[in-house]
Amino acid sequence: PPGPPPPGGGEPFELPGRGALQELARRVHERLGDPAAGRSTLQSDLQELSRLLLAPALGRLDPGALRLLVVADGALQYVPFAALPVAGPGGAPVPLIVRFEVLNVPSIAVLQEMRRGAASRRAAPADLAVLADPVFDPGDPRLSGGGEPARSTSAEDGFSRLDWSGREAAAIAAAAAGKDVRLALGFAARRDLALAPELARYRILHFATHGILDTEHPELSALVFSRLDEQGRPVEGFLRLQDVYGLHLQSDLVVLSGCQTALGRRMQGEGLIGLAYGFLFAGSSQVLASLWPVRDRATAELMERFYRGLFQQGLRPGAALRAAQIEMWNRRTTRDPFFWAAFVLQGDDFSPGG
Repeated sequence: PPGPPPPGGGEPFELPGRGALQELARRVHERLGDPAAGRSTLQSDLQELSRLLLAPALGRLDPGALRLLVVADGALQYVPFAALPVAGPGGAPVPLIVRFEVLNVPSIAVLQEMRRGAASRRAAPADLAVLADPVFDPGDPRLSGGGEPARSTSAEDGFSRLDWSGREAAAIAAAAAGKDVRLALGFAARRDLALAPELARYRILHFATHGILDTEHPELSALVFSRLDEQGRPVEGFLRLQDVYGLHLQSDLVVLSGCQTALGRRMQGEGLIGLAYGFLFAGSSQVLASLWPVRDRATAELMERFYRGLFQQGLRPGAALRAAQIEMWNRRTTRDPFFWAAFVLQGDDFSPGG
Protein backbone atom coordinates (compact mmCIF):
# COMPACT_ATOMS: atom_id res chain seq x y z
CA PRO A 1 0.00 0.00 0.00
CA PRO A 2 1.05 3.62 -0.35
CA GLY A 3 3.21 4.88 2.49
CA PRO A 4 2.97 8.24 4.24
CA PRO A 5 3.46 11.43 2.22
CA PRO A 6 7.09 12.27 1.48
CA PRO A 7 8.88 14.80 3.73
CA GLY A 8 7.82 18.32 2.82
CA GLY A 9 4.56 17.16 1.31
CA GLY A 10 3.65 15.17 -1.75
CA GLU A 11 1.31 12.45 -2.87
CA PRO A 12 2.24 8.75 -2.61
CA PHE A 13 1.26 6.21 -5.28
CA GLU A 14 1.00 2.48 -4.94
CA LEU A 15 3.36 0.50 -7.17
CA PRO A 16 2.98 -3.13 -8.26
CA GLY A 17 4.76 -6.00 -6.52
CA ARG A 18 8.45 -5.36 -5.89
CA GLY A 19 9.64 -8.62 -7.44
CA ALA A 20 8.00 -8.07 -10.83
CA LEU A 21 9.08 -4.42 -10.96
CA GLN A 22 12.69 -5.23 -10.08
CA GLU A 23 12.83 -7.98 -12.71
CA LEU A 24 11.46 -5.62 -15.35
CA ALA A 25 14.04 -2.98 -14.38
CA ARG A 26 16.90 -5.49 -14.62
CA ARG A 27 15.69 -6.61 -18.03
CA VAL A 28 15.45 -3.02 -19.29
CA HIS A 29 18.98 -2.23 -18.09
CA GLU A 30 20.41 -5.34 -19.70
CA ARG A 31 18.74 -4.66 -23.06
CA LEU A 32 19.51 -0.95 -23.09
CA GLY A 33 23.20 -1.75 -22.73
CA ASP A 34 23.19 -4.36 -25.50
CA PRO A 35 22.62 -2.87 -28.98
CA ALA A 36 22.19 -6.40 -30.35
CA ALA A 37 19.18 -7.09 -28.10
CA GLY A 38 15.78 -6.98 -29.77
CA ARG A 39 14.59 -3.37 -29.91
CA SER A 40 10.87 -4.13 -30.21
CA THR A 41 11.03 -6.11 -26.96
CA LEU A 42 13.02 -3.31 -25.35
CA GLN A 43 10.46 -0.71 -26.39
CA SER A 44 7.67 -2.84 -24.98
CA ASP A 45 9.52 -3.15 -21.67
CA LEU A 46 10.27 0.58 -21.56
CA GLN A 47 6.61 1.38 -22.18
CA GLU A 48 5.52 -1.01 -19.42
CA LEU A 49 8.00 0.45 -16.95
CA SER A 50 6.86 3.96 -17.82
CA ARG A 51 3.23 2.95 -17.34
CA LEU A 52 3.95 1.51 -13.91
CA LEU A 53 6.27 4.24 -12.62
CA LEU A 54 5.40 7.49 -14.37
CA ALA A 55 1.80 7.36 -15.57
CA PRO A 56 0.24 7.71 -12.08
CA ALA A 57 2.31 10.80 -11.26
CA LEU A 58 2.87 12.80 -14.45
CA GLY A 59 -0.71 13.98 -14.64
CA ARG A 60 -0.45 15.45 -11.14
CA LEU A 61 2.66 17.54 -11.80
CA ASP A 62 2.60 21.30 -12.07
CA PRO A 63 2.25 22.08 -15.80
CA GLY A 64 5.28 24.35 -15.53
CA ALA A 65 7.55 21.69 -14.00
CA LEU A 66 10.90 21.48 -15.79
CA ARG A 67 12.91 19.04 -13.65
CA LEU A 68 12.31 15.64 -12.11
CA LEU A 69 14.31 14.48 -9.11
CA VAL A 70 14.50 10.67 -9.06
CA VAL A 71 15.24 8.72 -5.88
CA ALA A 72 15.13 5.13 -7.11
CA ASP A 73 15.45 1.88 -5.18
CA GLY A 74 16.91 -1.52 -5.94
CA ALA A 75 17.24 -2.41 -9.62
CA LEU A 76 15.41 0.80 -10.57
CA GLN A 77 18.73 2.55 -9.88
CA TYR A 78 20.03 0.86 -13.05
CA VAL A 79 17.33 2.45 -15.21
CA PRO A 80 17.87 5.78 -17.01
CA PHE A 81 14.47 7.39 -16.43
CA ALA A 82 15.32 9.82 -19.24
CA ALA A 83 14.71 7.00 -21.76
CA LEU A 84 11.24 6.02 -20.50
CA PRO A 85 8.60 6.91 -23.11
CA VAL A 86 5.85 9.42 -22.31
CA ALA A 87 3.29 11.25 -24.41
CA GLY A 88 4.79 14.14 -26.32
CA PRO A 89 3.18 16.90 -28.41
CA GLY A 90 0.27 15.43 -30.33
CA GLY A 91 0.33 12.31 -28.18
CA ALA A 92 3.23 10.56 -29.94
CA PRO A 93 5.64 8.86 -27.51
CA VAL A 94 8.92 10.64 -26.77
CA PRO A 95 11.63 9.92 -24.18
CA LEU A 96 11.03 11.55 -20.81
CA ILE A 97 14.11 13.75 -21.38
CA VAL A 98 12.21 15.59 -24.13
CA ARG A 99 9.82 16.90 -21.47
CA PHE A 100 12.03 17.22 -18.39
CA GLU A 101 15.53 17.52 -17.04
CA VAL A 102 16.15 14.40 -14.97
CA LEU A 103 18.31 14.48 -11.84
CA ASN A 104 19.08 11.46 -9.65
CA VAL A 105 20.04 11.21 -5.99
CA PRO A 106 21.09 8.02 -4.17
CA SER A 107 18.72 8.70 -1.29
CA ILE A 108 16.94 11.54 0.50
CA ALA A 109 19.45 11.23 3.35
CA VAL A 110 22.35 11.72 0.94
CA LEU A 111 20.61 14.72 -0.65
CA GLN A 112 20.08 16.37 2.73
CA GLU A 113 23.72 15.80 3.69
CA MET A 114 24.91 17.24 0.37
CA ARG A 115 22.83 20.38 0.85
CA ARG A 116 24.23 20.88 4.34
CA GLY A 117 27.75 20.58 2.95
CA ALA A 118 27.05 22.90 0.02
CA ALA A 119 25.98 25.69 2.36
CA SER A 120 29.49 25.94 3.80
CA ARG A 121 31.55 25.08 0.72
CA ARG A 122 33.75 27.74 -0.85
CA ALA A 123 33.44 28.34 -4.58
CA ALA A 124 36.28 26.81 -6.59
CA PRO A 125 38.30 29.54 -8.36
CA ALA A 126 39.18 27.71 -11.60
CA ASP A 127 36.82 26.35 -14.23
CA LEU A 128 37.76 22.94 -15.60
CA ALA A 129 40.38 20.20 -15.32
CA VAL A 130 40.39 17.35 -17.85
CA LEU A 131 42.37 14.11 -17.44
CA ALA A 132 42.05 11.98 -20.57
CA ASP A 133 43.66 9.48 -22.95
CA PRO A 134 46.02 7.80 -20.46
CA VAL A 135 48.84 5.49 -21.52
CA PHE A 136 48.18 1.88 -20.52
CA ASP A 137 50.23 -0.16 -22.98
CA PRO A 138 54.02 -0.63 -23.43
CA GLY A 139 53.31 -0.82 -27.18
CA ASP A 140 51.68 2.63 -27.22
CA PRO A 141 53.26 4.74 -30.01
CA ARG A 142 53.54 7.66 -27.58
CA LEU A 143 56.36 5.79 -25.83
CA SER A 144 59.75 6.65 -27.29
CA GLY A 145 61.27 3.43 -28.52
CA GLY A 146 57.87 1.78 -28.63
CA GLY A 147 57.45 -1.63 -27.11
CA GLU A 148 56.02 -5.04 -27.77
CA PRO A 149 52.22 -4.86 -28.16
CA ALA A 150 51.78 -8.62 -27.76
CA ARG A 151 53.06 -8.37 -24.19
CA SER A 152 51.20 -5.16 -23.46
CA THR A 153 49.51 -4.24 -20.22
CA SER A 154 46.27 -3.76 -22.15
CA ALA A 155 46.44 -7.23 -23.66
CA GLU A 156 46.80 -8.72 -20.19
CA ASP A 157 44.38 -6.48 -18.30
CA GLY A 158 41.92 -5.38 -20.97
CA PHE A 159 42.85 -1.69 -21.00
CA SER A 160 43.10 -0.69 -24.63
CA ARG A 161 43.65 2.92 -25.60
CA LEU A 162 40.45 4.95 -25.83
CA ASP A 163 41.04 6.45 -29.25
CA TRP A 164 38.33 9.08 -28.97
CA SER A 165 39.12 10.29 -25.46
CA GLY A 166 41.86 12.64 -26.67
CA ARG A 167 39.50 14.14 -29.23
CA GLU A 168 36.85 14.35 -26.53
CA ALA A 169 39.23 16.38 -24.37
CA ALA A 170 40.15 18.70 -27.25
CA ALA A 171 36.48 19.32 -28.08
CA ILE A 172 35.72 20.07 -24.42
CA ALA A 173 38.62 22.53 -24.25
CA ALA A 174 37.35 24.23 -27.41
CA ALA A 175 33.86 24.52 -25.91
CA ALA A 176 35.43 26.14 -22.83
CA ALA A 177 37.63 28.57 -24.79
CA GLY A 178 38.47 31.60 -22.68
CA LYS A 179 37.97 29.75 -19.39
CA ASP A 180 40.58 28.62 -16.89
CA VAL A 181 41.14 25.08 -18.20
CA ARG A 182 43.81 22.51 -17.37
CA LEU A 183 44.34 19.64 -19.82
CA ALA A 184 46.28 16.57 -18.67
CA LEU A 185 46.55 14.10 -21.55
CA GLY A 186 48.54 10.93 -22.12
CA PHE A 187 51.32 10.46 -19.57
CA ALA A 188 50.07 13.55 -17.71
CA ALA A 189 46.74 11.84 -16.96
CA ARG A 190 48.18 10.37 -13.78
CA ARG A 191 46.69 8.95 -10.62
CA ASP A 192 48.83 11.23 -8.47
CA LEU A 193 47.40 14.26 -10.27
CA ALA A 194 43.85 12.99 -9.69
CA LEU A 195 44.73 12.79 -5.98
CA ALA A 196 46.52 16.16 -5.85
CA PRO A 197 44.96 18.88 -3.66
CA GLU A 198 45.36 21.33 -6.56
CA LEU A 199 42.44 19.67 -8.38
CA ALA A 200 40.16 21.00 -5.64
CA ARG A 201 40.64 24.41 -7.34
CA TYR A 202 38.41 23.38 -10.25
CA ARG A 203 34.65 23.68 -10.45
CA ILE A 204 34.41 20.86 -12.99
CA LEU A 205 36.58 17.73 -13.11
CA HIS A 206 36.40 15.53 -16.22
CA PHE A 207 37.96 12.06 -16.27
CA ALA A 208 37.90 10.27 -19.64
CA THR A 209 39.30 6.79 -19.08
CA HIS A 210 38.40 3.20 -18.28
CA GLY A 211 36.28 2.43 -15.25
CA ILE A 212 36.43 -0.79 -13.23
CA LEU A 213 33.27 -1.99 -11.47
CA ASP A 214 33.45 -4.38 -8.50
CA THR A 215 30.00 -4.87 -6.99
CA GLU A 216 31.18 -7.47 -4.46
CA HIS A 217 33.99 -5.27 -3.14
CA PRO A 218 33.05 -1.73 -4.18
CA GLU A 219 36.12 -0.25 -2.51
CA LEU A 220 38.10 -1.89 -5.35
CA SER A 221 36.13 -0.14 -8.09
CA ALA A 222 38.47 2.25 -9.87
CA LEU A 223 39.30 4.72 -12.58
CA VAL A 224 42.39 3.75 -14.57
CA PHE A 225 44.98 6.43 -15.26
CA SER A 226 48.37 6.17 -17.00
CA ARG A 227 50.18 3.02 -15.93
CA LEU A 228 53.50 3.95 -17.53
CA ASP A 229 55.71 7.03 -17.40
CA GLU A 230 57.49 8.61 -20.38
CA GLN A 231 60.36 6.12 -20.07
CA GLY A 232 57.98 3.15 -20.09
CA ARG A 233 58.39 2.42 -16.38
CA PRO A 234 55.29 1.08 -14.58
CA VAL A 235 53.47 3.52 -12.28
CA GLU A 236 50.39 3.06 -10.13
CA GLY A 237 47.38 3.89 -12.28
CA PHE A 238 44.35 2.71 -10.30
CA LEU A 239 42.33 5.36 -8.46
CA ARG A 240 40.21 3.17 -6.18
CA LEU A 241 36.98 4.11 -4.48
CA GLN A 242 38.82 4.08 -1.16
CA ASP A 243 41.14 6.76 -2.62
CA VAL A 244 38.19 8.86 -3.76
CA TYR A 245 36.76 8.90 -0.23
CA GLY A 246 39.91 10.68 0.91
CA LEU A 247 39.52 13.60 -1.52
CA HIS A 248 38.31 17.02 -0.39
CA LEU A 249 36.61 18.58 -3.40
CA GLN A 250 34.95 21.94 -3.97
CA SER A 251 33.67 20.92 -7.39
CA ASP A 252 30.23 21.63 -8.74
CA LEU A 253 30.50 18.68 -11.12
CA VAL A 254 32.63 15.58 -11.66
CA VAL A 255 32.26 13.80 -15.02
CA LEU A 256 33.22 10.11 -15.09
CA SER A 257 33.43 9.52 -18.83
CA GLY A 258 33.97 5.77 -18.71
CA CYS A 259 32.05 2.50 -18.54
CA GLN A 260 29.56 1.69 -15.78
CA THR A 261 30.83 4.48 -13.52
CA ALA A 262 27.33 5.08 -12.08
CA LEU A 263 27.00 1.51 -10.81
CA GLY A 264 28.01 -0.10 -7.54
CA ARG A 265 26.83 -2.28 -4.71
CA ARG A 266 23.27 -1.67 -3.57
CA MET A 267 23.02 -0.55 0.05
CA GLN A 268 19.70 0.06 1.76
CA GLY A 269 19.10 3.76 2.38
CA GLU A 270 22.31 4.83 0.61
CA GLY A 271 21.86 3.87 -3.06
CA LEU A 272 24.59 2.35 -5.20
CA ILE A 273 27.98 2.44 -3.48
CA GLY A 274 30.52 2.96 -6.24
CA LEU A 275 32.60 5.63 -7.95
CA ALA A 276 29.80 8.14 -8.49
CA TYR A 277 28.74 7.85 -4.85
CA GLY A 278 32.38 8.29 -3.81
CA PHE A 279 32.77 11.61 -5.63
CA LEU A 280 29.53 12.88 -4.09
CA PHE A 281 30.87 11.84 -0.68
CA ALA A 282 34.16 13.65 -1.45
CA GLY A 283 32.30 16.93 -1.88
CA SER A 284 31.15 17.30 -5.49
CA SER A 285 27.65 18.70 -5.90
CA GLN A 286 26.94 16.51 -8.92
CA VAL A 287 28.43 13.56 -10.78
CA LEU A 288 27.76 12.60 -14.39
CA ALA A 289 28.36 8.86 -14.80
CA SER A 290 27.32 5.90 -16.94
CA LEU A 291 25.03 2.90 -16.41
CA TRP A 292 26.50 0.52 -19.01
CA PRO A 293 29.59 0.07 -21.22
CA VAL A 294 29.56 3.04 -23.56
CA ARG A 295 30.92 3.47 -27.07
CA ASP A 296 34.03 5.62 -27.27
CA ARG A 297 32.91 7.77 -30.21
CA ALA A 298 29.29 8.25 -29.09
CA THR A 299 30.51 9.28 -25.64
CA ALA A 300 32.87 11.86 -27.15
CA GLU A 301 30.01 13.29 -29.23
CA LEU A 302 27.68 13.48 -26.23
CA MET A 303 30.32 15.18 -24.09
CA GLU A 304 31.12 17.77 -26.74
CA ARG A 305 27.44 18.73 -26.90
CA PHE A 306 27.15 18.71 -23.11
CA TYR A 307 30.06 21.11 -22.63
CA ARG A 308 28.86 23.42 -25.38
CA GLY A 309 25.66 23.74 -23.39
CA LEU A 310 27.53 24.41 -20.16
CA PHE A 311 30.06 26.95 -21.37
CA GLN A 312 28.66 28.47 -24.55
CA GLN A 313 24.99 28.58 -23.59
CA GLY A 314 25.38 28.95 -19.82
CA LEU A 315 23.08 26.03 -19.03
CA ARG A 316 22.94 24.14 -15.76
CA PRO A 317 24.31 20.59 -16.01
CA GLY A 318 20.81 19.09 -16.03
CA ALA A 319 19.71 21.35 -18.86
CA ALA A 320 22.98 20.83 -20.77
CA LEU A 321 22.67 17.04 -20.51
CA ARG A 322 19.04 17.20 -21.60
CA ALA A 323 19.94 19.29 -24.67
CA ALA A 324 22.81 16.95 -25.60
CA GLN A 325 20.70 13.83 -25.22
CA ILE A 326 17.82 15.27 -27.24
CA GLU A 327 20.27 16.21 -29.99
CA MET A 328 21.61 12.64 -30.05
CA TRP A 329 18.05 11.23 -30.02
CA ASN A 330 17.09 13.44 -32.95
CA ARG A 331 19.88 11.98 -35.11
CA ARG A 332 19.03 8.79 -36.95
CA THR A 333 22.44 7.20 -36.33
CA THR A 334 22.33 7.76 -32.54
CA ARG A 335 18.58 7.64 -31.91
CA ASP A 336 18.75 4.36 -30.01
CA PRO A 337 19.00 5.04 -26.23
CA PHE A 338 22.06 2.80 -26.13
CA PHE A 339 24.03 5.75 -27.54
CA TRP A 340 22.73 8.60 -25.37
CA ALA A 341 20.89 7.35 -22.27
CA ALA A 342 23.76 5.67 -20.39
CA PHE A 343 24.89 8.90 -18.72
CA VAL A 344 22.86 10.01 -15.71
CA LEU A 345 23.31 13.08 -13.55
CA GLN A 346 23.49 12.40 -9.83
CA GLY A 347 23.32 14.95 -7.04
CA ASP A 348 21.97 18.42 -6.44
CA ASP A 349 21.55 21.10 -9.10
CA PHE A 350 23.64 24.24 -9.47
CA SER A 351 24.06 27.24 -11.73
CA PRO A 352 27.32 27.24 -13.73
CA GLY A 353 27.81 30.93 -13.03
CA GLY A 354 28.74 31.78 -16.59
